[in-house]
Amino acid sequence: MIFRYLSILFSLLILGYGVQAQEAYVPNQLMLRMEPGSDLDKTFRDLQQSTDADLSMWRIKTLVPSLDIYLVGFESSLSDKQVLAHVDSHRAVQVAQFNHTNVSQRLVPNDTNFGSLWGLNNTGQTGGTNDADIDAVEAWDITTGGTTVDGDRIVVAVIDGGFSLNHQDLDFYTNSGEVAGNGVDDDGNGYVDDVNGWNAYNSNGSIPNDQHGTHVAGTVGAKGNNNLGVVGVNWGVEVMALAGSAGNESVVVEAYGYAYKARLDYNNSGGSQGAFVVSTNASFGVDYGNASSYPIWCGFYNDLGSVGILNAGATTNSNTNVDTQGDIPTTCTSLYLVGVTNTTHNDTKVNAAGYGTTHIDLGAPGSNILSTTPNNNYQSLSGTSMATPHVAGAIALMYAAGCQGFMNAYKANPAQVALEVRSYLLDGTDNIGIPVATSGRLNVHNSINLLLDAYCANVPPSISFTASQTTFCPGGFVTFTDLSSPQATSWNWSFPGGTPSSSSAQNPTVTYATAGVYNVSLTAGNQFGNNSSTQTNLINVTTAATQPIFTEDFEGTINWSVDNPDSGITWALATVGGNTPGNTAAYMNHFDYDNAQSERDRLYSPVIDLSGYSNITMDFEYAHRRYSGDYADSLIVYGTTDGGNSLVRLYQNAENGTGSFATGVFITSSFVPSSAADWCFDSSNNLCTTLNLSQFAGSNNFQIVFESVNDYGNNTWVDNVVISADCSVVNPAGPLVVRPKVMLEGASNGSSMDGMLDNASILPTAQPFAGAPWFHNGSESVSSLPANTVDWVLIELRSSPAKADVVERRAALLLNDGRIVDVDGITNGVKFASLLDTEDYYLVVRARGHIDVMTKGTVSHDALYDFSTTSAQAFGTAQLKLVSGSYALRAGDFNHDGIISFLDFNRYLSNPSAIYDYVDQDINLDALVTVADYNLYKPNYSAMGVTEIRY
Repeated sequence: MIFRYLSILFSLLILGYGVQAQEAYVPNQLMLRMEPGSDLDKTFRDLQQSTDADLSMWRIKTLVPSLDIYLVGFESSLSDKQVLAHVDSHRAVQVAQFNHTNVSQRLVPNDTNFGSLWGLNNTGQTGGTNDADIDAVEAWDITTGGTTVDGDRIVVAVIDGGFSLNHQDLDFYTNSGEVAGNGVDDDGNGYVDDVNGWNAYNSNGSIPNDQHGTHVAGTVGAKGNNNLGVVGVNWGVEVMALAGSAGNESVVVEAYGYAYKARLDYNNSGGSQGAFVVSTNASFGVDYGNASSYPIWCGFYNDLGSVGILNAGATTNSNTNVDTQGDIPTTCTSLYLVGVTNTTHNDTKVNAAGYGTTHIDLGAPGSNILSTTPNNNYQSLSGTSMATPHVAGAIALMYAAGCQGFMNAYKANPAQVALEVRSYLLDGTDNIGIPVATSGRLNVHNSINLLLDAYCANVPPSISFTASQTTFCPGGFVTFTDLSSPQATSWNWSFPGGTPSSSSAQNPTVTYATAGVYNVSLTAGNQFGNNSSTQTNLINVTTAATQPIFTEDFEGTINWSVDNPDSGITWALATVGGNTPGNTAAYMNHFDYDNAQSERDRLYSPVIDLSGYSNITMDFEYAHRRYSGDYADSLIVYGTTDGGNSLVRLYQNAENGTGSFATGVFITSSFVPSSAADWCFDSSNNLCTTLNLSQFAGSNNFQIVFESVNDYGNNTWVDNVVISADCSVVNPAGPLVVRPKVMLEGASNGSSMDGMLDNASILPTAQPFAGAPWFHNGSESVSSLPANTVDWVLIELRSSPAKADVVERRAALLLNDGRIVDVDGITNGVKFASLLDTEDYYLVVRARGHIDVMTKGTVSHDALYDFSTTSAQAFGTAQLKLVSGSYALRAGDFNHDGIISFLDFNRYLSNPSAIYDYVDQDINLDALVTVADYNLYKPNYSAMGVTEIRY
């Protein structure tokens, strides 16, 4: 627990005059801001010669080289205040002031076990008021942050006590122009070895670890959508680590100076140097500080603003009117500073938080805020320290939302447009009647919309798009995602060499059958016009690429075998975290394997046919922790072509107690991976190994063998085994993969479908078809749903159209572009492991609340079968309905009997007005059962599916 101790002295004056701070500073030190080009040593001589008193002065350090700001020492028979006045009078000195010592972090104690981010999305989950939040979720519908429309990586400079640079949920800025530890200023920015930022306490690049700073950084920009921990206001922003938030004022100025120089270099180099810093965060300050005593600190906000940086500053953690009582930095008068106080989950000002209708601009959530802390932990803390990073992060999110016109204006005049962003920030607040200048609490969604209305509302979209992959084998496919801003309403794609060769969908999927290099073009528009863009040579279809020929994620049914010589503990499956796809891995329980040291247990893969392949490699992921240095369990990987009679060793680590393949520190409890940092692929580990299997090319009887050697230490985990080969040859027979694409009438707008159930976190993580009428007994499940999931569907393969000839069924996931994908997150389509891809089958797609559909004929394996292109794709004439230019499954079959009738209406009546639930009657998939669902059902009354596909 962190406590904030007030280090300043204060005097209680007579009633009516309030509390005033005694100025606390370092004796015999001054901070000077000199006139540009002035000679500091000459100024010292002038000052010494122009007084009869004894006075000697010297430079202690240069705080901000680019602005001629220095920390100097002195000795004199004059008092400190007399020396200050004498120095300040010199013509070469712009500003002189004391080096104040009473800077402290603004945090109050907290020990609440708070488990959800109410400040970003308040649903009353903590007993607070619904929607008393910053509307982050609504803002994320526009942008999740990270980069600008120009592709600039957005940076927020956080000045604090230190940071946990290796936290799994944070992304820190690194200076790519600097070489760590060589003692040289490689990029010439005036800072040596500043790879990870700057430590203004010690004037070096070594960043200390600190709870407070790590917590603040997480609120600004903890990674989003990564199945881990928390999320910040920005999902992809970089945090610039600047240590320097407590102690002497000179430390603060030096820290701010680094952010200033980084952005100045960025501006002057057109983005090739420095960093695109758009905001800073100061969760520290001086209670009762008088701004007139801090001219360099306060004035520095104008310097930061001149290069385009806005600054968020926390006010005091006491119920103080700072307008009359004083506070630093929030009473600094710069327009580039935003003063922040602390609000509760009920939209009230925290009692122990400063206020002022002149100097405090707005409130932000700051009570019981869950965020990142060192050692990959998370903790709830409270204070204006926690409120302020919401604002610093919101400023950065606004820049991510801006269209091309906004960014053009900002880069042309960063100081002016930064002030406009400040206005949108403040004008967008929700008025909650608190005693601050806006009377309001931060609402980043409103503020983004004000910016978009000002710059982006009446312009055609600026074209931007990405591809899911750019280099792949013939026959592969790629999904293109439109990122144009502002949002386009029409799309015209061109795909030379692809199938289809053109598309009007927002995010189309295209197959490329022939090797070659291809351009992709997009023309997108709205009511204000169109723009076009071509990415030349974007797609490279090549036989020199690789393709997976065997994958194993240990989800569902597996066909591996075990060799367990002592009939004791051996390889098994168990649930893990931090790894995708799925949540199951194979493991060896060394933790409980007592009295069996040196025992070897083997895990054998199914037989894999490598005939006809070349350039064969294998990747696998593992996790392991040692119990202590006295125990060394081992992992060995072999290849065999004769069932294990002869083994070729491919990998070994820690065998016979030498070496270690641990992916983390010692742990004396049974080790189960819970986060990405526990696995070999984490950036801090980087231990995963690629094995060369080319010596086994041509074998049709190959097996991989994992062998554990027990030393009664701790558990070893293995997952995601992938064997890949050159794609220049035709695949031999392997697992059947089908690639259907369907649209659902209820959710479709013609080109895509709404993912409202996923957005509302209502979709189940396990297949929902166990009950009537499906009675599917599959164990398909996911630890988390892929992005843009619409719903679960059931895929059925038949040897003939007759429902009696079902061969196999599998639950899968329907994405918003109509593609149906496997739960493994790897397979491009749906894999039926027990069927060979030499056989063709009729394919049925069953979706809740819709008429089922079956293919016109048998489906060629591994090829896209798109039901949405024409009704002739379906077996029968009434299964598909034209919806906004695309064919979709008819909505309204609530009881799944293949007929839309009064029986379905009766089902609808049984559950009207259902809210936030996963029910069959919700055929528009918006998590509600309303008249909107009835209006979709009604025109389909009496429609029916083909007899062969009814239950």
